[in-house]
Amino acid sequence: MAVKRIPIEEFLTLAKSHLLLDVRSPGEFLQAHIPGAHSLPLFSDEERKVVGTAYKQQSKQVAIKIGLKYFGVKMVEMVETVEDLFKDFITKSSSTPDSFSRLNLNQNPSTKSNSDHHQEPNTKSSSDQNQEHNKKSSSDQNQEHNTTSNSNQSLGHITKSSSDQNQEHNKKSSSDQNQGHNKKSNSESHRGAYFAPGTVLVHCWRGGMRSAGVAWLLDLYGYQVYTLQGGYKAYRGWVLEQFEKEYPIQILGGYTGSGKTEILKAMAQQSASIIDLEGLAGHKGSAFGNMGLPVQPSQEHFENKLAEALAYTSTTSDMANSTQKCIWMEDESQRIGTVIIPSVLYQKMREKKVFFIDIPFESRLDYICKHYGKFPKDQLVNAIIRIKKKLGGLETKTAINSLVEDDVRESFRVLLQYYDKSYSKGLERNRQNLTLLVNRIEATVVDDQANASLLMVQE
Repeated sequence: MAVKRIPIEEFLTLAKSHLLLDVRSPGEFLQAHIPGAHSLPLFSDEERKVVGTAYKQQSKQVAIKIGLKYFGVKMVEMVETVEDLFKDFITKSSSTPDSFSRLNLNQNPSTKSNSDHHQEPNTKSSSDQNQEHNKKSSSDQNQEHNTTSNSNQSLGHITKSSSDQNQEHNKKSSSDQNQGHNKKSNSESHRGAYFAPGTVLVHCWRGGMRSAGVAWLLDLYGYQVYTLQGGYKAYRGWVLEQFEKEYPIQILGGYTGSGKTEILKAMAQQSASIIDLEGLAGHKGSAFGNMGLPVQPSQEHFENKLAEALAYTSTTSDMANSTQKCIWMEDESQRIGTVIIPSVLYQKMREKKVFFIDIPFESRLDYICKHYGKFPKDQLVNAIIRIKKKLGGLETKTAINSLVEDDVRESFRVLLQYYDKSYSKGLERNRQNLTLLVNRIEATVVDDQANASLLMVQE
């Protein structure tokens, strides 16, 4: 089976249902990657640096020779790693055939798999592998030596009858056969005994020698391999193109504490198409937004996830109807924690209709107390201090003192009043014809299911 180089659109279509391998270095992968990709680095960060320097300062041929030295000792381990990844991929896809996909882009980062949320790449160097191999070999030799010594001691000091010897011989033979059979079976089932050719996708930075080398190896082993023309660089071009397109977006608005993210998720359960911007960003948008969540993705990786969410969501509408279903998104500031919604997309969002879910203050205050009152006081105080310039001296002092005195509700009351004013200003910012764009929907309490139903009739 020959390795096939394919363009980005075809590559991403195949990647929805096949194992995707990123052979760039661990550092490149951690910076950003195609969502759902698995890290299979051909070179470590240091090795990549050495090869790249040789390529620039000496010659392509010298760099290739150095790269081959690094590659050669890793071949078996890389094949076995892919076997394990492929086996796990097939197991997951067969257990959930209707819903399994590398794309689960609207999940909260705290519940994502490693491949979806900055997967920890394989960072073992060849010296680490050699040390592990030597350690294992030494251990095996010691075990074999002890077994042999014990056996010799027994033979030297114990005289058995013929009957005993025959029984022991038969018992030992049966035991040896069983152990040998089990050992062989376990080894074969673990590595390659049930290997059947399957499809894998491979890419590097520019679709050059790194992906070509790994693709050659996996093709030789029996996989059908597809590589990406232009590599990850071509993927990034595709990402930026997605933000330029027009989408049938509708915006869910509402004051802080309205439970907008929960409403979106409830709408998704009622068959609406949604994109959870806060879920992709790993941040809930306020000074308190990263509490209880993992570290946010890089700006580049956030853009990758957002682009795929747009492309994937916009193509999963009801194909039986001639009109495309709208995509619901939350009304956000352009900055969500440390990441920024790309300007071209953000401007499009500001031109879309806003369905403002209007919930009474006290109900929203109940919601805030329930969800944020559980966090340690020092974290809450630090969050308040971060906004003290905007909050004002008196309000900052009142909010902090109320926390110290265990009056969480009064502290959050001050904060919620501030965020209501801030949201009202933000609602008007960069929007023309505000009265035509904003549709207010009255709701009595924070209730994700009930409020989702109110919004569903607006489509």
